[in-house]
Order: sequence, then structure tokens, then C-alpha cells
Amino acid sequence: MNKYKKISRGLLAGFKKKYPSDITSYDLLKAFAVVTMIIDHVGMYFFPDQIIWRVIGRASFPIWLFLVGYARTRDISANLVFGAGLLVIINMIYGMSIFPLNILFSIILARFVLDRLTWITNKGFFALVSAIFVFSIWAMTTRPYLEYGTQCFVFALMGYYVRANQCNNEKGMSEAALFTFLMLCASLYIVIQQLTFGFSAYENTILFSFAGLVLGVCLVLLKFEPMVFPKLTRMLPQPFVFIVQLCGRHALSVYIGHLILFKTVVFFMMPEKYNWFEFSLFFKQ
Repeated sequence: MNKYKKISRGLLAGFKKKYPSDITSYDLLKAFAVVTMIIDHVGMYFFPDQIIWRVIGRASFPIWLFLVGYARTRDISANLVFGAGLLVIINMIYGMSIFPLNILFSIILARFVLDRLTWITNKGFFALVSAIFVFSIWAMTTRPYLEYGTQCFVFALMGYYVRANQCNNEKGMSEAALFTFLMLCASLYIVIQQLTFGFSAYENTILFSFAGLVLGVCLVLLKFEPMVFPKLTRMLPQPFVFIVQLCGRHALSVYIGHLILFKTVVFFMMPEKYNWFEFSLFFKQ
């Protein structure tokens, strides 16, 4: 009985956590990531022929993994593991593919290996750049198994070094080196996603909009730091504040909930494509 009580406490921990009453920089960043993520999934599930949805959605992934590296903790919570497994089970029930594993697995893996990985990248800027190139290129072969593949390590490292610079510890780097590193991460992400989605096959405005969006997000991440905005909280309508804080403080629940909803709708909309428990290992176009 005690074992089940511990699991329940772990699953409810995110809702019991105390947060500031005002909007924080985490709320704003995560709310933006949630909105672009939902836009991406709307395009994926309901408008697969309209590439603009996926272009906007590319802004979400760097934020989530950046925050993994930026965080002080590397804990892998029970609700994170539960959510990752639940979505796999939903895919199996609805006859969808198991792989690539959802982004929660990417977050779990990044949290598990990041401190071990930084033991290598802290040896010098050349070691760090080499790791970024290796993980970006390797992403092309690992993305069928894991969403975004090994690029999850790239943005986790970005978050780690942005925080290290803010803490002024020995693991930081010069502002110029950090900016160069960030632009390299963004550029490689743009190239890999372009090769994946073939944005260049569409109008040039699509490709340039995608590149500009990613670079803009990465520049914001470069300057990110924990902040509270009491004036902004008072200025904004209360329903808007509620939505921003909901997305920022319960992003995991929003992620799991909206995916289950979208998958359920698609399953019943396309009976010719999906059947109960007739799942495949890998995603088929």
C-alpha cells in the first residue's frame, strides 16, 4: 500500500509544487513552446499537406531540451516516465506506430546522460563543437527511433552552458564563444530539419521563415534567465494569465492530454487507416 502512495505522490507532485503568483520567464517561455508544439501537432494530424504548421512547430523542440540542460536538477520524475509510457500504450491501442518514441523519452535520455556528456565537452571548445557536429549528424539515423534523434543532446548542452555562464563558474565560456556555439547549434538544427522536411521544395519564404524563427528562438534562449513579472501580470487579463501559467506550470499534462485527444480524434476519423491494436513498430507515411 505504501508503494502505491509513493507513486501517487510522484504523479501529483507537479500540481502541488508552489509557484509565484506572478508570471515568470519560465511561464512565458514554456507557454510559447506549448503553443508552437500544438500548432505542429495540428498540422501533423489534421493538415499534413500544409507545411506551414510544421514550420512553426520546429520552434518548440529547442526550448524543451534547452530547459533540460538549464535546470539545476537531473531528476527523472515518476510522472515523466508515466507520461512517456502512456503515450506508447495509446499508440499500441489505436494501431499507430511505437517508433519514433515521443519527446518525453528524449527528455529522459538527455537528463540521464547530460552530466556524463559534459565531462567530455568541458575539456575544451573543440571537444564541445565536435560533440555538437557528431550528435547533429547522428540525428539523421537516430530520428526513426527517437523524436529529433540525438539533437536532444545538442540543445540540452546549450542550456547547460548558458546557465554555467550566468553562474560565472569554471565551466562557462566567453560571451563570443557562447554566441558562436549557439549559432552553430541553431544552424545545424535548421539544416537537419530542412533535410527531414524538405522545406526548400516549397517557396523560399517558407525556408527563410523557418530559419529566422529558429534563430530568433535561440537568441532568446541565449538571454534567458529566471525572472518574475508582477507588472505584466497586473496588465494582462486574468484569463490570459491563467492560460500562460497553466502552459508554463503543467506543460507535461498539456502535452500528454492534447496528444491523447488528437490521436483519439484521428483514430475515429480514419477507420480505414487505424485499427485497434494493429500497431506497427515504425512510422509509415
